[in-house]
Amino acid sequence: MRPEQAKEEECILAAELCRESLYDFVKHAWPIVFPRHEFLDSWFAGCICEHLQALTRLEIRKLLINCPPRHGKSSLVSVFWMPWAWLQDPTSQWLFASYDLSLCERDSMRSRDIVRSRWYQETFDYPFAMRMDTDA
Repeated sequence: MRPEQAKEEECILAAELCRESLYDFVKHAWPIVFPRHEFLDSWFAGCICEHLQALTRLEIRKLLINCPPRHGKSSLVSVFWMPWAWLQDPTSQWLFASYDLSLCERDSMRSRDIVRSRWYQETFDYPFAMRMDTDA
């Protein structure tokens, strides 16, 4: 097998893995959002991702996440989940709220950065674009 073919197959497998698993999606997309911080593999991040996947697939209807600050709760839920869920259903619509508007804006821009990234567009052959009037 030629090196180009091996690389292409590796990319296809990684894309399928990311489509199936929010946790794997997070690990691959992490450098887009946090380029200076290494992703720290943890059981609780995997657990949160597993439950968010169950919500997406309507296997559960409600979820309450309690964990200490700085454990990635906001990033997993408000940044990474929506771009991953759009791969499952591009017609889904999202609304996030917070006590602080700046947190909503921060996390929305991070999600947008993922969707607009070269990695996301090329890996998933994503055929949609952000509307210019709402891309702010």
